[in-house]
Amino acid sequence: MKSIIFPTDFSSNSMGALRWALALARQFSTRLVVINTSFSSGSGSGMLVNLRERLIEEAEGNMKTLMQGIREGKYGNPEGVEMESHCVYEPTIEGILSAAEEFEAMMICMGTRGASGLEEVLLGSNTSAVISRAEIPVLAVPEGADFKGIHRLAFATDLSEADFGRLKEISSLAASFEANLEFVHILLSGQSFEDHNIDQYTEKIRREIEYSKVTLKLVKANEVNAGILDYLRENDVQMLVMLRRRKNFWQRLFQSSHTRKVVLNTAIPLMVYRESKG
Repeated sequence: MKSIIFPTDFSSNSMGALRWALALARQFSTRLVVINTSFSSGSGSGMLVNLRERLIEEAEGNMKTLMQGIREGKYGNPEGVEMESHCVYEPTIEGILSAAEEFEAMMICMGTRGASGLEEVLLGSNTSAVISRAEIPVLAVPEGADFKGIHRLAFATDLSEADFGRLKEISSLAASFEANLEFVHILLSGQSFEDHNIDQYTEKIRREIEYSKVTLKLVKANEVNAGILDYLRENDVQMLVMLRRRKNFWQRLFQSSHTRKVVLNTAIPLMVYRESKG
């Protein structure tokens, strides 16, 4: 059975992501795997053994309390969701990625800190590192972004061929919630509709996916980040979807990409798909 991995350090900021993870596991009829990683790089072998035992013991106690809360419905309806939990002594990133492989994960759902949305994703956080290395989609949920259903998804696109590699997966996500899938493209100053052959692109979308609730939105703006932010502010979108390019994309994104500014200023969950290898 496929699974959704929910990593947690038991902090309050991760509980919003838990609501999303539980709701998605229920929607997709997948297993929810809750994991906690503990690790210390101390020098003394005897001290290390004792520390490891204490960390695992504390984590298992916290995990037991959390799993009880999940089953009691504190984080959403758990009905029909197969669940399991694991506390592992391993560096955080390696532990999460190992669990994703072991449990055949279809997605990793992680919480991020900060009222400014996904700032943690871009500032060297665990979420950022997981997104950089994961082969599967990662959903980064900012603190306070409670799950209230998905009715509209915004897919920020530059209308490039690379974006088509994940079209079926993204449309499948929207279709599972019967949500509107909105392809959002920013037209910068001096650009026109004709420059991007909109009709041809729209027709290609329709050929690639069998889903009718798809629209292409063209937003005029002086900057890409400002255009995306304006669109998110003016529209009731529950999730922003972006594609992560394979070749040094994440590094460039942190340095200068419009995505950095977008995620620093929105409290909307961000789903990041890795660019297709095809």
